[in-house]
Amino acid sequence: MVPAKFLVIFVLCFGISDAYFLKKLLKELSDGDEDYFQEEIGTKTDSIGSELLRRDDGNSYYDDNVTDSPTQDEGVDDPAKEEEKLEEESSNGGQLLDNENVDQDSTLAKLIASMDVIVHGQDEKPMGMHPESDQKQKEDSLDKHKYTPEQVMERALGLENDNEFKRNFKVDSRLWEDGIVPYTIVGSLTNSDEMVIIEKAFEELKKKTCIQLVPKGSDKTQGLSHKSYVEFNPKSDGCSSYVGRISPGKQEIILENPGCVEHSIVLHEIMHAIGMEHEQSRSDRDKFIKIFNKNIIDGWHEQFSKEQTSDTRPYDAESIMQYNLYSAGKTIGGKASKTMGLVEKQLEFLADLNSGLDFYDVADITDAYQCAAHCEGSSRPKCENGGFVDHNCKCFCPSGLKGDLCQTVETSSACGGIVYVSESKVTEIRTPNWPSPYPAGTMCTWLIKAPDDMLVKLTADDLDLPYNSLNRCYHWMEVRYNLIGQLGVKICGEIKDKTWTTTPYGESNLMMVRLDAKFAEDKDAGKGFSISATATPKPVEDKDADKSEICTFEPPSDGCFFDADGNWFVGEDASPSDYGPSSAYGGQFYAYVDGSNGQEAAKMTYKVPSTMDYCLSFAYYLSGGKLEIQSEDANYIYDVWTAQEQGDGWQKAKVDIDAKMGELILIIAETESDYTSDIAIDDIVMKEGVC
Repeated sequence: MVPAKFLVIFVLCFGISDAYFLKKLLKELSDGDEDYFQEEIGTKTDSIGSELLRRDDGNSYYDDNVTDSPTQDEGVDDPAKEEEKLEEESSNGGQLLDNENVDQDSTLAKLIASMDVIVHGQDEKPMGMHPESDQKQKEDSLDKHKYTPEQVMERALGLENDNEFKRNFKVDSRLWEDGIVPYTIVGSLTNSDEMVIIEKAFEELKKKTCIQLVPKGSDKTQGLSHKSYVEFNPKSDGCSSYVGRISPGKQEIILENPGCVEHSIVLHEIMHAIGMEHEQSRSDRDKFIKIFNKNIIDGWHEQFSKEQTSDTRPYDAESIMQYNLYSAGKTIGGKASKTMGLVEKQLEFLADLNSGLDFYDVADITDAYQCAAHCEGSSRPKCENGGFVDHNCKCFCPSGLKGDLCQTVETSSACGGIVYVSESKVTEIRTPNWPSPYPAGTMCTWLIKAPDDMLVKLTADDLDLPYNSLNRCYHWMEVRYNLIGQLGVKICGEIKDKTWTTTPYGESNLMMVRLDAKFAEDKDAGKGFSISATATPKPVEDKDADKSEICTFEPPSDGCFFDADGNWFVGEDASPSDYGPSSAYGGQFYAYVDGSNGQEAAKMTYKVPSTMDYCLSFAYYLSGGKLEIQSEDANYIYDVWTAQEQGDGWQKAKVDIDAKMGELILIIAETESDYTSDIAIDDIVMKEGVC
């Protein structure tokens, strides 16, 4: 057998382009030496397979200050069920919300993070939440999905073939026959505490899907046509798994112990093994999430690369396969940088939930493995309101819905129900006793349904729900406007005339609204709310819209028409120092250069597509240093515009540029040695014609 090292050098040096020859070569030359091949490929080039394991300190895989509690994961379920359990177990939710120091990894912290308090018309975030440094962020920094040599090269050369796999199932991953995954467990993972956690993951998959992990050699493996199996191994290599079933023989799921033996990590790695990619790697991710490549630690970009996936269900930021939004972020001014941002800003809390398989995880596995294919005729129900047929031939319902067909809502007897709306019909929904206070302990659920081709529009005509000085809701109105099987944002405060419209994805004609005055029933009630619901047409793309190049640094655009070097970062809210902007000029995001880093200059570059006059407009913030616009041809660099030390506040600029095709337009920020020298830029527009 030719050593894998020779194969790596041969492939990388000679650039094999023939797909048939490559596959044949990989099969004949690399059998039996996959681990070495994986390591060599990962070190030779970042573009085709490297994925770092450790946190950026490079020394450990887990927080030494956190004591392992192997039994803490008993009974772990999806995010909605975890909230329900917290509700049932808490008789003094108001007191819990008043405690400033909340365990960042608890269900309570995740609940608080989903809240949006409206004070004097402004959205206020709950205080004391730190998703950039919680356990979910640390766990995601341990994860590694691996590829066989053939998969690695197919990714690099774009040889994947489409198939019928659903959502974030990788298109070239092989499924496990009959959903049966033979396994062995070795080393310290066979200890009783570790086994409890691993088997809990097995049980959740078996309960919710047709995936069964069974001991290698047991009766259920006897009829399989392959000898593949997974081995759970505690070797010191982070948390990792291959994507899909590889053949023949053993493939490892590595769970370094301690560090990786947590319920959500075990499930995440098993999901890789059965064929699932990371959610942020979906082919269609650009419509839903923005990747801030400038903020990602060097060597981690492969974690965020798009893969070839079949996406028939909507993007689900609540998925167990979604990374924390600060994963692999550079540390700027002592604060972790954000590496991703959702288009639906209010729903970013979903990416930090750290529970079991959520509604759409189960739906995706059920689709990909055809778990309900045997449900035919009268045994196959016609599920309603976003529900689907599961492996037991029953309807699997979004939380808040119940019944054999998901046809009714879970609600108090005095309120709630299903509300039908149309474009010509506005329906009013009010809390019990409106405008007098509702009874404490009330739970109301309304499912609002529009015609199939319409969206639901909700207007809060008047809302008064109590909150505390930490901007945490005692009672709230949850609005599920994105996906009916996904948790929604929880609203409180004082509101008049604020609207929400369902997104055009998934069950876009369904919206769920819930009043929760039960969790903190130890707190006094507010008036409640009076809301109006109607149907509205789906938006039609304007084909005559302005075709100017626009860079706002907002999702869903994957990057800016200006190419930036590594000294620019994407910011949100206040910059890491006290000397930069407190928020973006427009929207949520902007690009900035931080003076405390000590770099001399940061550069953005745009190659002009055709010869003509252009108007370059932008907003800038300059607390020190210098911001320049230059043009560059093959022979010279021309100074076009300069600003220096403008002081606090955003400024607007318009610059006329006479450029020829192929010339470069440069935006250059030069900070001073003083750490107070921060420079930011936002809302860049390049338009044909003079200003």
